[in-house]
Amino acid sequence: MRCRNCDYALWNLTTRACPECGTDFKPSEYTFSPNKVCFCCPDCQQTYFGQDAQGHLQPPTFDCVKCGRRIDMDEMVLRPAPGASEAETMPPRLPWADRKGGRIGDWWRTCWMALIQPHLLGERVLRYGAPTRALSFFSVTQLVIYGSFFTFFCAIMGLFALAIMPGPDILFFGLFLVLYLVFVFIILLIYTVIWALIAHLVLKMTGPVAKPLGQTMNLLFYSSGANLATIVPCFGWYFGWLWWLVSAIIMLRVGQRVAVWRAVLAGLALPVFSTVIVIVLYSGAIAFTAFQPGFAPAVGRQMPPNAAANSMNQQLQIYMIQNRNELPDHAARLLVGDSVRPELFLPRGSTETTLDVRVGGYALDALRTMSAQERRAAIDLAAERLPDDVIAHRLGAFVFTYHGIDPADADANLWLAVLIDADPESVHLLLRSGRTRAVLNDDFGNDLEDQNRLRRRHGLPSLTDPRDVTHDRPMRPAFLD
Repeated sequence: MRCRNCDYALWNLTTRACPECGTDFKPSEYTFSPNKVCFCCPDCQQTYFGQDAQGHLQPPTFDCVKCGRRIDMDEMVLRPAPGASEAETMPPRLPWADRKGGRIGDWWRTCWMALIQPHLLGERVLRYGAPTRALSFFSVTQLVIYGSFFTFFCAIMGLFALAIMPGPDILFFGLFLVLYLVFVFIILLIYTVIWALIAHLVLKMTGPVAKPLGQTMNLLFYSSGANLATIVPCFGWYFGWLWWLVSAIIMLRVGQRVAVWRAVLAGLALPVFSTVIVIVLYSGAIAFTAFQPGFAPAVGRQMPPNAAANSMNQQLQIYMIQNRNELPDHAARLLVGDSVRPELFLPRGSTETTLDVRVGGYALDALRTMSAQERRAAIDLAAERLPDDVIAHRLGAFVFTYHGIDPADADANLWLAVLIDADPESVHLLLRSGRTRAVLNDDFGNDLEDQNRLRRRHGLPSLTDPRDVTHDRPMRPAFLD
């Protein structure tokens, strides 16, 4: 028992003021380990032991059995019990709230209790939990959990971004990830607060509780340490949230002194409700879209021109990454796998359909039903039919102008393709940088001149108007004369 102002030991004192700094104190203001502190009568030194949950005397006021004096616990002289050290007189504390083992150690011990001993953690939160410390523990824990995932994600996606995004775009990519992490944390914090509100409401509706709403919130914040299981590679996502839920229910039972069924009902109220809402909304969305006239599944739905341009550029960038910075000899190579659907080449508003456009003698629509071997043979034939000196070729609504470009050493502003037949007002340019840009039809001539100046600077032949290119007439140097 030490002074809370100057940390002076307050044992063996008959006065109720700290000899060092003069601060008043009372033994009833302290919590002790049961049977580890001797309470001595100030007159006859008769010894009594504190045996309740806080290590206090019960009752606190009584007549001394030896001298008969009427005494109160706060008047007595306190000493450590025989054989007990001063440290043993104090009860086990909540590590994160106590802060005596270093921040990292205290955080880890609290997480471990949430994972393995939630009943013990709930008991300690009931006695020693502090609201501000509970919130800080929750914040640190979730940032560690999701920060670790984002660190891994950044490492993988950062390499991808370096391959397709030049210069300053990397900064925007990194900023996006950081903002996304902050967004996830805020959503999780809001969800946990709502969870606490609903859980406490359910507890109040089903009977008495030991502590007010703040205690329920403390319990759920500290139980979030069990969510650390989410970090386990591959499997953590599947059971981490469930571990947190079980830990929260156990801590609610202990920390609010309620029956098991009440804790289960309170703990599951929001998770079950939110799960039902998600299922209903998802099912409703499927039902709504399924009955829309002309609706096709997302994998085959025609995109708006701007979305199609962005998606096509992304597929070209991915192709380069997967093929050592090489571009396809024919854009139909993008259809070899199952990641690109034929509809991508014909965005919404195109004058042609997948039945009109042909690849190697087959309709674009027929490629989806072919075997992989048949599809590859048709694409090989289409690539063979392109002239050796081709500058640009057309597939669907796109004219691909990347022939002759070295992707590993290409100017970021060179065009890879042009979307010409989908938007009546604009032409969409797909740049080597990974960006897309829409240009008004009336202004396209100026952009074409600028592109040709750039191409000549890099030793590439000039382009004619891509809007004149057809499936049967690819652009060639002879076509320029």
